[in-house]
Order: sequence, then C-alpha cells, then structure tokens
Amino acid sequence: MKRYLLILFTSLSFALTFAQKSFQYTMENKPLTLVLKVIETNFNVTFSYSNEVVKDSYVTIVGDFTLDEIIDKLNAETPFTFEAVRANSYIIYKTKENAFPDDELSLIALDNVFISAYIAQGIDRESSGAINVKTDKLNTLPGMVEPDVMQTVQLLPGIISSNESATDLQIRGGSADQNLVLWDGIKMYHTGHYFGMFSAFNPYVTNSIDVYRSATQSRFGDRVSGIVDIQSKNDIPENIKGGFGFTMTHADALLELPIEQEKLAVIVSARRSYNDWISTFTADNYFDRVFQSTRISTNTNLVQGDEQFRELNNEVTYLDSNLKVLWKPSDKDDISVSALYVKNDLDYAIEDVEDENVSSDQLDLKNQGASLHWKRQWNNKWQHQFQTYISDYNSNYVFNENENSVLTESNRRFNQVKDFGIALETQYKLSDNDNISGGYQFYNTKIDYTLSQLDDIEEDFQDASSNSLNSHNLFVNYEKKWENFILNSGVRSTYLSSLERVYIEPRINSTYSFNKHFKLNASAEVKHQAISQFIEFDAPLPLENTIWTVADNEDNFVIRSKQFTLGFLLNKNNWRIDVEGYYKKLDNLSSYLRGFNNANAANNDVFSKGDGETIGIDILVKKKINDYNTWVSYTLSRTRQQFPEIQDGKFPSLSDKTHSFRWIHQYKWNSLELSLGWQYSSGNPFTRALSIAEDDDNDFFIEYESRNNSRLKSYHRLDASIMYHFDMSKNNNLRGQLGLSFINILNRKNELNKTYQIDEVDNAPDPVTINDLQIQEETNFGLKFTPNIVLRVWF
Repeated sequence: MKRYLLILFTSLSFALTFAQKSFQYTMENKPLTLVLKVIETNFNVTFSYSNEVVKDSYVTIVGDFTLDEIIDKLNAETPFTFEAVRANSYIIYKTKENAFPDDELSLIALDNVFISAYIAQGIDRESSGAINVKTDKLNTLPGMVEPDVMQTVQLLPGIISSNESATDLQIRGGSADQNLVLWDGIKMYHTGHYFGMFSAFNPYVTNSIDVYRSATQSRFGDRVSGIVDIQSKNDIPENIKGGFGFTMTHADALLELPIEQEKLAVIVSARRSYNDWISTFTADNYFDRVFQSTRISTNTNLVQGDEQFRELNNEVTYLDSNLKVLWKPSDKDDISVSALYVKNDLDYAIEDVEDENVSSDQLDLKNQGASLHWKRQWNNKWQHQFQTYISDYNSNYVFNENENSVLTESNRRFNQVKDFGIALETQYKLSDNDNISGGYQFYNTKIDYTLSQLDDIEEDFQDASSNSLNSHNLFVNYEKKWENFILNSGVRSTYLSSLERVYIEPRINSTYSFNKHFKLNASAEVKHQAISQFIEFDAPLPLENTIWTVADNEDNFVIRSKQFTLGFLLNKNNWRIDVEGYYKKLDNLSSYLRGFNNANAANNDVFSKGDGETIGIDILVKKKINDYNTWVSYTLSRTRQQFPEIQDGKFPSLSDKTHSFRWIHQYKWNSLELSLGWQYSSGNPFTRALSIAEDDDNDFFIEYESRNNSRLKSYHRLDASIMYHFDMSKNNNLRGQLGLSFINILNRKNELNKTYQIDEVDNAPDPVTINDLQIQEETNFGLKFTPNIVLRVWF
C-alpha cells in the first residue's frame, strides 16, 4: 500500500515550469471558425460563440504566435471581443460594449450552448437538455489514459455501472438495453470491447457526444431510458494530420487526409488489442476481472497446477475501425458517409492429456454499419437533413466437448440484428427566438436468435426465433426563447406495423431564469420500446450472454416509460450547484427480459408481467479556482420492481443503488495535467441462498430469501491519472503525449455479485442425500490495483 501511495504522490508532485508554447501559422484569408478550431487544437483551449455571428468572418494569421499574442491579434483585427472566462476558456462577443459580469459568462446561451464547462472543460449543457461532451477538449480524467467515450459519460450524476463495465450504463434506474446508442446515426447493438471493459468507440475520432438523461427531443425514439448520440469528426482538415499511440491493452492510428481544399476529405482510424502477441500486467488484470468464476478461470488454474492439462488456445482480441468521407459540394451543402466496424473474438481450448478430452469456447461478436448524411442550409432560416443507415450485429458463441475426438456435448448461442433506417428532418427558424423542426423516420429491424444444446446424456434442446419490425415515426419539435424563459416541446408518433399499434409520445422541457444566478428547470416525457434483451443463463460461459428480441405482446411487451424532472441551477462566484429530482415509471416489463428466469433465483419457472419505478435526486457541486477544477456528483435514488406472479409486493431492482458519489479533482500546470477521483456507492442488491430443499421428484434445489433483499458491501475506489504533453519538433508539427493512470489505488476488494451452487461434501455416498450436500457461495470482485500507460504522437 505504501508503495502505491508513494508512486502516486511522487508522480503528482512532478512538474517543471515551461515557457509558453508558440505555433507557426500560414493562414491567409481563412474562415474565423477554421482558425479557431486550429487554435483550440494547438493550445488546448475552448472558444464559445454563436456560429451565426462569426460564420462570414475571415482572418489572416501568418507568423509565429503564442496564445496570448494570437488572442491580442484577434481582438485588434476582428470586430469581436475575445473574453477569458477562465483559464483556457474564452467567450466571443460581437461588440466590445456587450460584455457581461464574470459570474454570468458561463450562463450565456451561445448558439445551443446553455452552460459552458458544465462540469469540466469539454462538457457543456445545451438548451435542449442534453449534456454535450467534446472528447478532444477534455482534460485528463482519473483512472483513464484516454477519454473512453462510455466511461466519460459515467461522470454525470444519475449514470452508473454496477459492474465496473464501461458499457453497462444504468441511466436513472434503467438497464443498458433501454439506452439508445448512436454512432453517426447508426444504431449500435453492441458498444464494448473485452466484455464491456472498454468502449468500442475510438475517442480520437469522436467529435462530440450528446447525452440525454431526460428531456429527450422528439426526434429520438425506440428506447425508454437514456440517449447517447455520438458524432465523429466532421471538419475538413486544412493539411494532412493524424496520430498514433498505444496503451497497455491496445494500439491505434488515425489519419485525416484532405483531398480537395475545404471541399473533400477522408478520415480513417483503427484500434486493435495486442495481448494475443504480448502479455502486459494491465491486460492480465482485466483477464482476471472478466473471467473470474468461469470455466476459463478454472481451467487456467488447472493448467498452471497440473501437467495433465494444457491450453491449446487462449486468445481474447478486439478491434474497431472507422472510415468517414466529408464532402462540401457548395457553401450550403454538407455530405458525409460513415462506416464503422467493431469485432470481438474469444478462442479458448483446453486438453486433458490423460483422458484425451478437449473442450473449447469460441465467441465471435461483430457490429458493423454505415450511414449517409446530407445537410442543406437553404437560407438563414431553413435547413433540412436527410439520413439513411444500416447496422448489422452478429453474436455467435459455441461450446464443444470432445472425448477421443468424438463430440459429446455442444452448446450454441446465435443472435443477429439487421437494422435499416431512413430519416428526413427539416428545421425552420421563425425568428431569432422561435424554431420549429419535424420529420419522418422509417426503421426496419430483423432479429434472429437460436439457442441449442446437444448432449449424449440429456435430451437435445433448441429454441429459435425470427421476427421483423417495421416502425413508422412522425415527430415535431418547437423551441421558444423569451427573455427569462426557454421552452422545448414536441410530440412523437410511432406506428408498429407488426403489432398494428400507434404510440404517442409527448415531450416538454423548460427553463426559467429568476435572475442571472438562479434558474429553474422542469421536464416531462413519454417513451416506448419494442426491442429488448433477455439473458441466457444456461450457457457454459456466462459472458456476453444477452440476446436481442422483438416484442410480441405475448411474452415480450412494448415497454412504456414516463419520466418527470424538476430542478434548479445556482451559478455564482465560480460555484455551480445543480440539483434535479426525477420520477420514472416503467410499465409492461417482462420477467423473462429482466433476468429473473434463471437457475440461481427462486420461482425461476414463473413468467410474469410487471412494472418498475425509480425516484431520485441528482446533485452536482462544482468549484473552479484558476487552473484547479473540482466537482462532487451525488445521486440518491430508489429503484423498485413488481412482478405479482413471482413475489408479492415490490422489491429492489438489480440496478438499484441508494447512494452513488464521485469527487473529482483536476489540475493543469503548463504541459502537465493531474487528476484524482474517488467514487463510493451502495453495494449491489442480491438474493441470498438460505438452504437446500428436495422436491417431489427427488431433485435438490436451493431455497432463497426474498428477492434482492440483501446488499453487498459498499463500493469504494480511488483512481488517478497524470498526462504530460511535449513538442517533438521545432515547428511544433510533431507533438507527443505521455500518460500514466492508476485504477483502484488502494487495491480494495470490491464485491460485484454473488452466485450459489449445490456441491457434495467430501466423501459423499452414492446416492447422495440432502445431508450430503452443501451450498457453495462464490463472490466476484472488481478490478484490483491496475496501472496503465499511454504514449501518443500527433502530427
């Protein structure tokens, strides 16, 4: 322990004083928006401004400039004022007469930004209700060596992962399959690498992320919980640029290639794990975390302790790649084509040399897709957007057991989702304070799954399904701004042809400013979801064992969600306090989908239709002092579900967390960035085993207490990161980045879940009686102390 703390605090105290950087510029008569993006990249600063105000401005910047020098030049040679709101953050005004007091600057609505640097640099709150994250603007975050897209989202209050996964996002009591995740408009049905430990989205290609916990705009549908809308880079670069790097788990490369100046460009990127070639301590820790309490972990221990067993294969690999073509045929048109490929593979096999037995686990998991997006700005009031996409998800798991080269047991789990969509949206600006938008969306989703088992002892089993769903959607949204009031309202209508039903979803979000320091916000929304996941518990390897299926209103139902929020925002003297209470009601839940029908729970053969509700409050308190930024996020909530045929009364959901708390610190000193974060949460709920019983057929089973009536120990984790930026060439065209992160510095054993099974006592007779049996409890734990390193080069 002392060694870990010594490493941390020695690293945190390491810093040198560097002269301010300067960069060489050769930009003659370039759009101001382009110049600002270049400056933001070079100096790691943020400019907040209205696109409408600066879009027709051009500037000339030629020579070698520091940040202070270039800001002075822009102030002197443009009709704008560049006002420093805080370190590394500027606001741009049309004239020098309309400056605002310092404590009001971060609340000015510039374009669609409602609050700049809502939590930290690169995280803004929009007037629509979304939280916008710009990954390239983020300072270093604790425990991360790169801004993992899905882990960054978890910094927001009300968003947690109860199993340390990057992708298992539980947004205000919802489950992960109730979230809509989009990549350039492509619906994603798998979002993680290495069984969810990392995001499948390359952060260096990502431009921005819009996160909706509530107040969802009417153009979004199909899910009843949160929205994570990810957009990749959309600017045509002036010159060839890119980067490459590696961590202790994977390597990546990115290239931005302009084909025609300000007209056409191509962006390509790729990431791949390399632990199948080189083993690292970081990858080993993730392996232990993921495969604990599974056959693979048991077999790995057998190989290490007994020469009778040997591994034939042991590979876990992942990769993702992106391609984007940007084309601007005219000043009014923007066209882009995006393609994404995500792949995860597991290939494990072990041999019992003496008995000539071979068992193998193979998992092939892919999500690929492409989209076309065309945006046309007809005039300063009217624009339209056309988009089409295709998404293909494929998960194929096979377990085989061979004796003397003869197949004796085989299990297969196959799931495929093919999704096609087309959308047309138009927006019209009625006035400077009135906007109306609407459109039509069509989705066709086809889902197949097969569960099969072949056993020379037990009966063969197979469950297969093939269904498709056509969804026709009309939506309209109206935004109105008064001096002290902002109103966003809309309605969405969805017709599901296979069910012959129409679903109406009203949405409303409003903000009222009592004065320049205090604001009140409220929202209400209704949403529906016809595609969900269920869990296959009988798989030999209980990982990635969720299966997408379509609602039929017989066993699986169209889920309905109603959510209401009320909160306030106080902003004064570099303090920010944001408090929001919420109530969410879910109807038409299926016990089949909620994960109750499994061998590790009571009443596992009973099907039930139920409902759930979440009530909670999210609190954010932030303070910034020069280059030091700190914030506390806290959620107090309760999530309950009710399934009458399974259990009388309400019981805690698996996603129920009474308390969830984070305290983050960030400090930037010249080229050095430091961050430290502590997180605490209530233990996960679980159902404790009580005793072993025997039924009328003389089969033994476990009797449990009331469902989810017990709690694991509280969760604590301390993380830290250090990042150093340096120049590798005199003209600053080649830059480097070296970072170090620590997860779970105190090496705490955090309990994630418990499972139970029946075992025979030593020397049990044959046949066994109930007195010869015992309950075996197994606890799964989170990541142990795990350091990581990153080295990147930008050009």
